[in-house]
Amino acid sequence: MEILKPDSAGRAEYTSISDMGKVFSGGQELTGAIMLYCTLAALRSSTRSTAGRNRMGGMLILDNPIGKASADYLLTLQMNMAAALGVQLIYTTGSMEDRVLATFPLCIRLRNDADQRTGTRHLHVTDRVVGEHLSDDDPVTGQITAARLLVKDQASTIASEPGDVAYEEGHNEMADER
Repeated sequence: MEILKPDSAGRAEYTSISDMGKVFSGGQELTGAIMLYCTLAALRSSTRSTAGRNRMGGMLILDNPIGKASADYLLTLQMNMAAALGVQLIYTTGSMEDRVLATFPLCIRLRNDADQRTGTRHLHVTDRVVGEHLSDDDPVTGQITAARLLVKDQASTIASEPGDVAYEEGHNEMADER
């Protein structure tokens, strides 16, 4: 069995799966894994959704993939494949490299904060940058197309003493996918 190797020139170069570790870079392996996930998510979505509904493959949250795959052609390949298959990719990274961040249609910078009084931790949006490179024929929109909201059930939240951080025993899940 062979797999198509991601290539900056767009050549169709096939490699044996057993040789992937020797031939692929870390970024190419990651890109291949993302593309495989997107394909399987789209297949799953198409078999589960009714004929009239918009088929969305969901979302994939990636924990610092920029460390392995920072080449522009790999990021573009990942985003275009995901957009074509209806999967939204959400990249998290500490990278501040302008060249890499310019690849993305939307960058939201977050900051960790804590409420000193209660000890609860929060994420705050510190910056929101919309990319300028979007064209009409670009499948990557720069818009959030899927979200999942976890709502804490008040009856199942326990705090042992005032000021302690509450422990969450359960949650209700609401999904909004367009």
